[in-house]
Formats: sequence, structure tokens, C-alpha cells
Amino acid sequence: MKLREIGMLLAMTGVLCMTNATAAEAGGPPTPKLERTISLGHAPLLGLGALAGKFAPIVKKMSFSPDGRYLGLVETTSESATDIVVWDIAANKEQARIHCDFNYADLPWEKLLWLQGGKVVTFGDGAQWDAMSGKALPDNPARGRMARLNKDGTKMLGISGTIGDPSTIFVYDTRTWVEHKIDVDGLYVGAAAWTADDKIIALVSETADSRGKVANGHDVKPYDTAIRLIDPSGKTSTRDVWFAGERTGNPQIPLRDAFSVESDMEPNFAKNEVFLDSGRVIDGTTLAVRPYALEETAGIAISPDGRWLFAKGMTSVDPTLKPVLNTIVDTASGRAISQFSGGMEHLGGIAASPNGQWLAIGDENSVFLFNLK
Repeated sequence: MKLREIGMLLAMTGVLCMTNATAAEAGGPPTPKLERTISLGHAPLLGLGALAGKFAPIVKKMSFSPDGRYLGLVETTSESATDIVVWDIAANKEQARIHCDFNYADLPWEKLLWLQGGKVVTFGDGAQWDAMSGKALPDNPARGRMARLNKDGTKMLGISGTIGDPSTIFVYDTRTWVEHKIDVDGLYVGAAAWTADDKIIALVSETADSRGKVANGHDVKPYDTAIRLIDPSGKTSTRDVWFAGERTGNPQIPLRDAFSVESDMEPNFAKNEVFLDSGRVIDGTTLAVRPYALEETAGIAISPDGRWLFAKGMTSVDPTLKPVLNTIVDTASGRAISQFSGGMEHLGGIAASPNGQWLAIGDENSVFLFNLK
């Protein structure tokens, strides 16, 4: 086989040559193999379609159903700011298409959630749909942005409040919608996620309301930020790890946040830790923070066994460097173990199926579906 043909084969299967340890080595990382490409449409040819401003659907984010059979794709089309396409992986066809009146696609903190074992899809508060038929269901009473589910999907949190102002966390039972309100001492919650034992890790910062006051035993000062561990059941006390503002050397702006609270958080339930897209990992019990290898990324996903983190690469400004390289990180050591190609754009996101078989990576107008087994 010619070298050029070998190179093309490697690109199509998404495999990149690694270091001395191979993917086949026992205990090594999975080798993503390109199973198929899910195409959602093509750009119109020059003519009436292009003149009318029509464009191919653009994938913005995605998530798998709890059983891994269905892939929910959040896209933007010429006619709609947000549509949801429920794709049947087994049958390789569209199961349902849902039109959303609100623009969820362009809000990076909003994720597509699957409720009731995969029967219902929602972005959190209000609108929800039957995942199999696409039919709109009565709105749920939940409040708050950045909705996130716990490990078994029975609880959902939401954050209420404007950016930089005092926040409130709301917790809901996803079947009865019973509400539990959690006060955070006048602090702003930039992000939150569940731990494996149904506690909440919240990244918080001071506000004008909390500055100069005492929050959970801490005297709040300008530019203070913290990692807060909250037990919604009330069985254990709230714990904080505080970070004082760090000096910049600029007299105009003398301090800045030492720990950013504006991070996307991805729980690793198997190991009770939370990964941040800022390259840090928070222990779900001790709140200890450690780094992990992460360059600029367009999204992260974690294998269900908790051993591997998949980071979607960013499109380079140099067209000769496409397609992008995605990275597999060993969650225990935090080291980047291998890379594989796939995905031409930073749009589309990344998702790993709960059954451990699939890894989906967006490619603007389509999705690459990799087999991990």
C-alpha cells in the first residue's frame, strides 16, 4: 500500500501515531475508530438558496441518551436559531426533530438534558419535549440557567440571578418537580456541578452585596473567589476553599481573580471529581485542586468508567493543519496520552455515550461518530 493511501486511511479512522505505548497495550486508552459520519445537510449551491441567506444546519452541541442509543444534536438552521435532532444510532436515522422558540444553541452554558430515563429532553427550565416523537410537553416549573443533572438523573440544579450579582441555586426532583432553594450568602455562582454522592460543587465569587461581610466563616474581600461544597440534604455542613485576589502589578486594576469561576464543569462520577475546561480538576470530597494537560479546547467529555477524558481540538487558522487533533487524557495522572484526528471546526462540541461505545465529535454541518470498543 502506498504511503499516501496509508495516510488517508489513518485520517479516516481518526488514528494518529502515538508514543512508545500503543492503544492496543493492556490498560491503554481506547482507539477511536470512525464508524460513520452523520450529515445534517449541505450548503446550498450558488443561486436562489444562497441569495436568500440559506445555509446548511450548523451543529452547536450534543448529548447522548442514558442508554447510549440516541444522540441529541442541537443545531442552528436558516429558519431556526435552535432545533433539536434526535438521532437513532442503531437505525442510523433521524428519530425526531424539535423546533425551539428560544435560542439555546448559542448559549454555551446550556446543555441538552435527558430526563426520565431518556424519554424527555430539555435544557432545564420550562420547555421540554418527548424525545421519541418530538412533541412538546407541558412546561416544567424549574427555574435557573445552567441546568445540570446528578448521576442518576433524578435531581436537577439550576442557577438563578444575573451575572455578577447574588445567585440562588434551585434543586428539583425531576419526576415530581419539588423545589429546594439554596442560598449562597449573597455570592455569585459562575458554575456548578453534581458530585457522585449528590452534593454540589459551586464556583462562587464576591459581589457588592457580600463584600465586607462574613460568608460561611470567611471575611469576604474584593476579588475573592471560592470552591463551595453544598449538601442539599443538609446532612453535612457547607465547606469552602477560598482564593484571595492576586496582584496584577497594574495600579489601574491592582487585583484579579486567582481562581476563575466562569468554567465549564464536567463531572467524573466514577471517580467523584469534576474537570474544568480551564485545565483543573476538583476532588469531590476534599475539594483539592490539581492540574491536567489541556490546551485550548472546544469541549471535553469523560468516559463512563472515569479513566479517560476526551478533548475536542480547535480549528487552526492555518488551513494546512486541518483536520484538528483531539486529545485523550489519562484522568488519574492528568497526562495527555494520545491524539486522533477528526473535526474541522470548533463548532459542534463533543459527547461520550454512557454505555462506553461511542464518541461523537461535531464537524460544523455533520457529526463524526467514533467507536471506542
